[in-house]
Amino acid sequence: MQGQGLQQLFVQGLQAVYSAEQQGLQAAQEIARNASDPQLQQLLQDQTQRAQGQIQRLEQAMGQAGASTEGIDNPIMRGILEAGQRIMSEAPDADTRDAGIIASGQIALHYYMAAYGTLRSYAQALGNQEAAEQMGQVLAERKEQDQQMTQLAEQVVNPQAS
Repeated sequence: MQGQGLQQLFVQGLQAVYSAEQQGLQAAQEIARNASDPQLQQLLQDQTQRAQGQIQRLEQAMGQAGASTEGIDNPIMRGILEAGQRIMSEAPDADTRDAGIIASGQIALHYYMAAYGTLRSYAQALGNQEAAEQMGQVLAERKEQDQQMTQLAEQVVNPQAS
């Protein structure tokens, strides 16, 4: 019976992160248009393209787990995105807005990293090695994206904003 409870958590987690990915993908396209730094725009566009592949891997894992992709909402990601919108709208200038875009993006990335790390652990415990590998791969990609944003913030955007 314990495995069934963990399987249920795994499915719920897949659904939650799927909803977050969908919300984040939609918002990222708008956010990229609001960025003024060309390097930030390019990074956001690259991350948006990668997110589409990440969603495909997530859909595979969901199919294997019998998880539905319909009618799911993720209030955590909705809150992260709303906070990011507020940061962008209240920025006094374009450079500060870019710094806020990176900060908001990294908050979202840290949510994804926590979610995918948890899902990988659940999949491993359930003996679902394929899903564990898929979640681990997305986790590694999200960590790389976070490092890229940190590097851009430290080397370009934050100095311009200060």
